[in-house]
Amino acid sequence: MKKLDFIKISISFILLSGILLSCGKRTVMIDDELPKLTMAPKVTEALPFPDDYMEEDAADERPDMNDPNTDPHLRWGVWFAYNENESSYYFFENDNTTGVKVNVGNGVSTPFKYEQTDGSYMFHFDREDNNTPVTIEYPDFDHARITFPGGVLEELEYISSQTFAEFMFYTDEEFIRMAHNYFARTESDPKKVRLVNLQAHSLRNSDCIIQLYHSVMDPSTGKEKVTVVESYTVDRITGCGTDSKGGYVDLSR
Repeated sequence: MKKLDFIKISISFILLSGILLSCGKRTVMIDDELPKLTMAPKVTEALPFPDDYMEEDAADERPDMNDPNTDPHLRWGVWFAYNENESSYYFFENDNTTGVKVNVGNGVSTPFKYEQTDGSYMFHFDREDNNTPVTIEYPDFDHARITFPGGVLEELEYISSQTFAEFMFYTDEEFIRMAHNYFARTESDPKKVRLVNLQAHSLRNSDCIIQLYHSVMDPSTGKEKVTVVESYTVDRITGCGTDSKGGYVDLSR
């Protein structure tokens, strides 16, 4: 499994207590690079997490994450962050001030610092003077909602206590290559394989869906005609999941 390609990262924050690595920040909008699919198969996404996620007894045993005096306020470890345009993994360090954000589309990592004052947060992505104020809500111990300037909302789910160096996952770019190889091995018609296009994006539950489609110009209308030929919904950690008919697939093989 490829771990974020381990791109060589430049030293970002001299003031950090530990050295964080970065190769700069770049935003990739999947929908801007690939066409919208008008005939995509139905995909069952995980529903947004409910406000009453925890049972009452369990909630009593855990700290109130809305209490600004909770230490640490943001749990150390890995969080998956979903929004409609792009998704990321956040790695919060145990110093309560630093972390790394990794784009799941391409694996590009961006270090950050953050501080909390009276329940509000200020993030500094990539450099010390980049100030991004945010508000954070905590529906429960394992979920958070971050609102950025302009109303951009990210829904976060706690994944594990692993560190940036320990956690491994597949990016969208990797999944596109893997899905094409898998399709080539399982499709008997070489023309379908040769002409297929692919696009990938995240689901709310951190899974990835890869859609394989053919795009041709309809001479009668002069418009592009898109036909989805297959889709794979897979786990970002294992690369395993299902195809459009519910059959088992393992893209990691």
